[in-house]
Amino acid sequence: MSVVSYLLEHKVTVLKIVLALAVISGAAIFTRVGNSIPSSENPQILGDEAQTSVTSTPTPSADLITETKKNLTAFLDAPISKAKDLTNNVLGETTRLLQSTASKSAETVTQTIIQTTVEAIVKQIDKLPEKERVEVKQYICK
Repeated sequence: MSVVSYLLEHKVTVLKIVLALAVISGAAIFTRVGNSIPSSENPQILGDEAQTSVTSTPTPSADLITETKKNLTAFLDAPISKAKDLTNNVLGETTRLLQSTASKSAETVTQTIIQTTVEAIVKQIDKLPEKERVEVKQYICK
């Protein structure tokens, strides 16, 4: 079985693996890009004349802070949960596929070993004189 035909037979599994790798790669790239953006709180970026003093800013209410935290948590937890579900699904499909492939490979190897071994034994039995050949066949058939 060629690799191309194998991939065509398992399109959904391959698509799930590619999608999971894309999600993981995208997360890694966004993390690196986010960490490399300079902070605007650094006064040297704005120049020597930058003033970093904070004037009177209104203090948000405790309810607003609680609601914002709750919404932010819900907003961030949904994609993480979906990514975990997708990763678990892909992992399950990959494990099933690998187990199936390993099982088929083991069966093929076993059949090949048995076939070549039996063929060699039969050839050796055929080389024996007729009397010994009959004795061996009777002994095997018991």
